[in-house]
Amino acid sequence: MKHLFSLIIFVVCLAACNHDAEQNISQKKASDNIAKDTFYVTETCAVAYHADTSLINAQMEEEGDETFMHNAEQYLFYINQCTDFLNSMSIKTLDTKMPCIKFIHPDKTFDVVDLSQSKSMWAIYFFEPRKHPQLIDLKNVESEYETYFTH
Repeated sequence: MKHLFSLIIFVVCLAACNHDAEQNISQKKASDNIAKDTFYVTETCAVAYHADTSLINAQMEEEGDETFMHNAEQYLFYINQCTDFLNSMSIKTLDTKMPCIKFIHPDKTFDVVDLSQSKSMWAIYFFEPRKHPQLIDLKNVESEYETYFTH
């Protein structure tokens, strides 16, 4: 049980991604209202969302300890690979637990990713201010990087 608790805490503390996460991006104008639990992004970076402990506990209860632990171990493997790659490419990585992410463009318009209704426990989005954010697949981070940042 102590190992399980330690792994849960470790999972919560790390930035994360889930290739099954739904990409729920909507364009809005800067004058639109955004919830107070919003994470604001204005620079080129990767944004790593990871769920809070209540969602993690609910997911563990739903999946069962063994399945949850298996998925968490896979996540840790891929997030480590992803982090190493992004560091090697000098891409800044921002972490958030806030379920709403507001990506602000230079013209003051923005895209909003709202994960509050999603069961996704983790997700990584690439963002370049002149483009829309892109949910990435951790298993293909190098090709995702190539497609998003070099085209």
